[in-house]
Amino acid sequence: MPFKQSFSVSTINELVKYNNAHTEIIFVDDNVRTSGNPFRWAGNTLKANGGTTHPGLGGVWEMMFDGPVNVNWFGALSNGKNVTKEFQLAIDFAHQRGKSVYVPGYEEVNYYQLGQINLYDNSIVYGDYRRTVIVPADHAVKKIFNIEGKSYSKEVKTYNNIYRLTILNQVKNGPITVECTALHFKYCDEVHLSELIIDGFDINMNIEDSNSIYGRDIRARGASRNNVKISFHQPAVPFIGSWVSMSGCEFNGGNFSHAGREEKFSVYIENMSSVTFDKCIIAGNAGGGIKFSQTYLKPASKIDMGFVVITGCDIDSNHGSGIRGEYARNCVIKGNWISSGREQKASGIDLFNCESCSVTDNQCFYNGSNGLLITNCKYLSVSNNICTNNGEGKSTNGCGIKCVKSTYNTFTSNICIAKKYDWPNGNQIFGISSDEGSDYNVFSSNIVTSNNKPLQLQGKNNTSTNNIIDNI
Repeated sequence: MPFKQSFSVSTINELVKYNNAHTEIIFVDDNVRTSGNPFRWAGNTLKANGGTTHPGLGGVWEMMFDGPVNVNWFGALSNGKNVTKEFQLAIDFAHQRGKSVYVPGYEEVNYYQLGQINLYDNSIVYGDYRRTVIVPADHAVKKIFNIEGKSYSKEVKTYNNIYRLTILNQVKNGPITVECTALHFKYCDEVHLSELIIDGFDINMNIEDSNSIYGRDIRARGASRNNVKISFHQPAVPFIGSWVSMSGCEFNGGNFSHAGREEKFSVYIENMSSVTFDKCIIAGNAGGGIKFSQTYLKPASKIDMGFVVITGCDIDSNHGSGIRGEYARNCVIKGNWISSGREQKASGIDLFNCESCSVTDNQCFYNGSNGLLITNCKYLSVSNNICTNNGEGKSTNGCGIKCVKSTYNTFTSNICIAKKYDWPNGNQIFGISSDEGSDYNVFSSNIVTSNNKPLQLQGKNNTSTNNIIDNI
């Protein structure tokens, strides 16, 4: 073989046959392990590690990186063994070289068993989607992928990208880990998530004190606490927790079995600003669909949480309310399909102490209580909603729209049909109801029907114009 001629071998183990007497550069065709990367003779200056450096004839071959780091190089295999150490080595090495990390998947599905994996700035981790399956290594694991800075003033982790992975809460020879989170982000800025399947964790995705989180085509389901929790705990730094966008995602089947849980919602948003959920499916959860709430600034006159936008979502077959909003302002709830909140108190949309929000073009039907319930709210614009056949929980509530102690709101061009029921107190069910303490509201051009009194307006100085009222 000519001296210093570049050539290739079939497997990585063949490198041990050669040294620089044969060639300075050698290629390995085993794409599963090396992705076709070349190796350069390094002599005795490096130590062979079985990953990015390999034994040669009297020395070491070092990989010349022109592609992603493969976790298999470092011994992180989907072989049913705990490979946390090996996986972390691949992450560390990729960070040093400024490379992405590839987690190969295989036709015959096996699992990468992992403990906590800590990611750096600019970490990119990806796999082969359904064929790349990651599970907790044991019952003591609390987090799988962890991205955590120190604080906003000292260190924020920036630009991380995780995509095409399947992460399941399954532990061999035993039940699932009780309090484990698949993806945990804290003090992060700009995280991109896409094409992920996450199933059965305590919290599938937990995003804390972070900015600019973008999710697309995520299927997070079966959580025992929340499928997605997005929260901010820095009241002295308003509006830093912001810019979260989830598009085309599914957050389904939360069982919410964890004892002591406070929030029984598939998606829980706390103290965040500028949050968007667009064209998502949130269905089949044992609790509610989406809840957004401000917890550190009350009463409503001090509201700083705002700009939560929920559009085009299918929120179906949950036990609790479809959308619950508390202490928020300037929010938009538009074009959602909300049905089958089964509990007696479950309304399609339930807003409490909210200001200056827009609720338009939604369909709320067959919910346990009211189609739309607003309490202690003001300056809301409620228009072009269809609220029909609610009250499935057989409670005394089943109004199309119910207004409780709310002022200066406008209700325009809504269709509200209260279903006829025969159980006790059914006469309290109205198409639209406004109680004592709900003042200065405007009701115009609505279509209202009920088996009793379609439109009930109590309170002071409310206005009713051009409504079409039909007592059925």
